[in-house]
Formats: sequence, structure tokens, C-alpha cells
Amino acid sequence: NEGDSAVIKTDIDSLNKGQKRPPGTKGKYIIFVVKVEKVIAKGNLSQEVFMGRCNAYQHTLAELAKKQEPIKIQKYIADNNLKVTKTDSGLYYTIATNGVGIKPVSGDTVVVNYTLRYTNGKAVETSVKADAIKYKLPINPMNPYKPIRFALGTKGMIKGWDQGLRLLNKGSKALFIIPSSLAYGEQGNQQVQPFTTLVFD
Repeated sequence: NEGDSAVIKTDIDSLNKGQKRPPGTKGKYIIFVVKVEKVIAKGNLSQEVFMGRCNAYQHTLAELAKKQEPIKIQKYIADNNLKVTKTDSGLYYTIATNGVGIKPVSGDTVVVNYTLRYTNGKAVETSVKADAIKYKLPINPMNPYKPIRFALGTKGMIKGWDQGLRLLNKGSKALFIIPSSLAYGEQGNQQVQPFTTLVFD
């Protein structure tokens, strides 16, 4: 029912149906924690009306997330006692270590170690194995845990990264708080919900 939650414990081998286990898989079970947030009853509604109700609910959630995002950013800054600088675009940053040399410009290739978290503190991914262990992320033996490299100004990287890295020279360490307007926006992506702020070390 709506509001119910459950823990589902499933045998890993039964999910793989005789295939080889994914590398790094440990234990016998995968555990899912699920909660029914909303039930939108289809009943005798036409598909068009039903989809309209589903879309309206999604729109309500998106509007709520949009309103909450700036509040969450300010709470994160206050809770962590951060002294940040805000750019005209809305990127918040603080530099922990100043490097030396020139700052990169469009077309330059940067080589970057990173750890991505949400404002609730949950780590999502990292290029640093020590951080993967620290934040208890699954260790993937296929992951080389090395810096990523890409050219500034090219498609595929979020605006907040592109803007933030132009502020840093070689050897710098910084924290970026990237609002959704400079990340995945109102659409989100497979891993990131709409109107989600990203925090990068």
C-alpha cells in the first residue's frame, strides 16, 4: 500500500540465472530497500487521463525539489561551516590548496581526481580508491581508480565542472557545490534526480 516499505533479500545466483557473477560481487544476497511513495490508480481511466495524472504528480515532485534546492545548498554550507565564493553563474566553491602555474582555458586538457557526493553527504562515485573505501562505496576491480582527463569546453561535461576547473591551476584542491542549473537540471540523468545539487572534491 501507499506508504509501505519493505526489505527484499534476493539470492544473487538466482538473478544471474546460471551466468557468471559480476566481478567483485561478494556474499550470497542482494538486498533491496523499497518504499511505495505514491499509488496512482488506473481504474477505468483512459490512458490519456491516467498519464496526465502521472505527469501531474511528477511535475509536483519536480516543483518541490526546485524550491528545496537553494535551501539544501545553504544548509550544507552552514552545517559544514564552509567559507565559499559564489560565481555569477551560481557555482559555489572553496579552494583548500592553491596550486601553481597557469589556469586552464578552453581546449586545454585537464587531468582530475574527484569524489562526487550529494548535499546529504552520500557519496556516489570517485576516482580515488581511498575515498571509495572511506565512503564505503562498492570496490569495482575493473575500476583503475585514476584521474579522468578531458578537454575543457567540450560537450559531455557539466557546466559547473567546466567553469570550476578554469578557476584552478595544477595541484589545486577545491570543493565545488554545483547547483542543478549547472549540472543535470530539471531532467536529471540515470543516476541523478531532477534539481539535484552535486558536491565535488
